[in-house]
Amino acid sequence: MAGLNEALGGGGIHHVGLRVINFETSIKFYTEVLGLKILIDCPHPWEPDTVDHICFLDTGDGNCIEIFTGGKQDSVEFDQYRAGTYFHLALRSNKVDAVVERARKAGTTILVEPLDVRLVAYNGDVKLARVAFILGPDGEQVELFQE
Repeated sequence: MAGLNEALGGGGIHHVGLRVINFETSIKFYTEVLGLKILIDCPHPWEPDTVDHICFLDTGDGNCIEIFTGGKQDSVEFDQYRAGTYFHLALRSNKVDAVVERARKAGTTILVEPLDVRLVAYNGDVKLARVAFILGPDGEQVELFQE
C-alpha cells in the first residue's frame, strides 16, 4: 500500500519491534490469541551473536510486529501509564469484544475492558471507536482499536 508522505517516499508503519523475555511464549500469544501470521522466522541477519532470533508477524494488513529475543525483566513495579518508553501497540480490530474474550480464556490480563470512546479532533470532527487493552506475555500493552 503506497503512503502519502512525500518526504519518506510513501510512509506508514511497516513494523514495531518488541524485545521479549520468552520468545516461544510471545509467538504463541501473538499467533494463537491474536491471530497474527508468521511471515519471517530466522536468525538475526547482522547481529546473530547479540540477538539470536527474530520473527515478523503480520497483523492482517501487511503491517507487522517484529519479535526479538534478548528481553530482560524490568525490576520496576508495573504501572500501566509509566512503564518504560514504549507505551502500547494498537491493533485494528472489527471484533474487540470477541478478541478480549479469547484473550481472557487464554489467561491474558485484561487492563481495560472493551469500551466505546468518542475522539474529537481539533477541527471538531468526531470519531467513534471501541477499544480495549490487554497485557502481552512480557508486559507489553496491546490496544485493540475498532473504528
